[in-house]
Amino acid sequence: MNIKKSILVLVIILYIALIYFSPPKYIDKPKFLFLKIAKLPLNLTHAFFRNTNYLAHSKNMIQDNKCLRDTVDALTLQISQYKEIGQENARLRALLNFKKVSSSKLIAAGIIAKDSSNFSDTIVINQGSKQKIKPDAVIVAEAGLVGRVYESSSSMSRVILITDPNSRVSAVCSRSRQIGILFGTSSNLCELRYLPLVTDILVGDEIVTSGFSDIYPKGILIGKVVKIIREQRGLSLTAIVEPAVDFTSLEEVLCIE
Repeated sequence: MNIKKSILVLVIILYIALIYFSPPKYIDKPKFLFLKIAKLPLNLTHAFFRNTNYLAHSKNMIQDNKCLRDTVDALTLQISQYKEIGQENARLRALLNFKKVSSSKLIAAGIIAKDSSNFSDTIVINQGSKQKIKPDAVIVAEAGLVGRVYESSSSMSRVILITDPNSRVSAVCSRSRQIGILFGTSSNLCELRYLPLVTDILVGDEIVTSGFSDIYPKGILIGKVVKIIREQRGLSLTAIVEPAVDFTSLEEVLCIE
């Protein structure tokens, strides 16, 4: 048995020597065949060690990827918060500037709830009787009239918007001084009713509070006329008014004491 092994080893050594020490024209083919056979186990060995190394480091890679994702999520949240704070600061600065130029005493308030339906259009603000906010206190924003307080507790108040169906505001066309009554319609529009057929009012005219009221001071901007229609009986005109305040995005208001 030992003799056979010795002979086999000797044959392999002689074969290798024959390949490398014989002239190229005699060994090109057997040398190519030998290298092709030897390449397979070498490739398998290389792949084995490569995959083993990848598996050894994959746990660390997965952990690193998770940390990177968490960092990205945290930074995205921070950016969103900073953006929101910046927008809030811009709104508050605008209100502050409005407060400075206003001749009335104003109290800033934030909106904490909204109720919009076919029957009511109201908001709740975070100021109440402790801050001297009483029923019928007029509520405004930088853009114009918002509504009035109709219910107040110690720390909050409910405000009826000018778009509420129960809202009534004595208003006037700032250009022609034509007076009418502004009604809410439970939509984003109001109606200036009871205008004579010969009323001098045009699309684009600004509508402001008339001052002929115990509640609303004179000259607060309400909105602008976007359409004029004749009543079905033909006895008067109605002007459709788009409020100056965008109630869908309203977040802060000012209360006139």
